[in-house]
Amino acid sequence: MSESTIIYENDVKQIDKLLARLISEAEAKCALLVDKDGRLITRQGFTNTLDTTALGALLAGSFASTKEIARLVGE
Repeated sequence: MSESTIIYENDVKQIDKLLARLISEAEAKCALLVDKDGRLITRQGFTNTLDTTALGALLAGSFASTKEIARLVGE
């Protein structure tokens, strides 16, 4: 069973400011913060054309795969 993460509104506002700064400094189009289960926590930038639900699920799968590969090779 997975534990739920609780993030308060003030925390999300601070995270949004940091993501906006990251986008600016990295010259990126957008940034997403997704938990390890694929749930979108917050986003910044041009995300209107993205299916953030599908992207979150794919990112979670990629994270899980990479974690398992690292475990298998002893990293």
